[in-house]
Amino acid sequence: MGDIDAFLAGYKLPGEEVAVCRDPGLVDRFTVADSRVNAAEANAGLAGAPADLIEARDALAAEIEDSVQVFRLQATPLPDWLALQGEHPPTEEERAAGEFAHPDTWEPAAVAACAVDPTMTVEQAARMRGLVAAAEWAQLRDAVIRLHTGGAGPKSRLLSALRRASVVSSDTPPSTGSLAEPSSDGSGEQ
Repeated sequence: MGDIDAFLAGYKLPGEEVAVCRDPGLVDRFTVADSRVNAAEANAGLAGAPADLIEARDALAAEIEDSVQVFRLQATPLPDWLALQGEHPPTEEERAAGEFAHPDTWEPAAVAACAVDPTMTVEQAARMRGLVAAAEWAQLRDAVIRLHTGGAGPKSRLLSALRRASVVSSDTPPSTGSLAEPSSDGSGEQ
């Protein structure tokens, strides 16, 4: 099967990059400018779009590039993740609503704990949460949650599916408890 110590020594926590634009309106203006260029190209045939439209679109693209900050996030080990949740317990109302932590304090702490490039303090993350658009913050928060709840899941499921397919396609029937199709109760037993 493999050496667990070698697996643990080579294990890398999942990571994800999230791009946040300092001026989300730039993206809207670029979309309009790009539509104008595409419409002009369609109407002009071989002549193409006028240079001024292309230059305006390209200038907006460069402005967007200059205003984007890419945040590289990395999951924390499970004990750290659980401790972080424990440090920010939900109120009774939040718990009743299905929250696992108090969002006002946990979200900035979780983003700060996972930010590896650039790093950020909890205070900086809290300021960011209060400043950026809700959708931008949700991208960061959701990436952090994804890293801890499903970062390695799809790859592991893919590998399991590949193994099941190779077992099912072999000439010999799978034995009980193999990587063949799980039972209806999900236990894997036939």
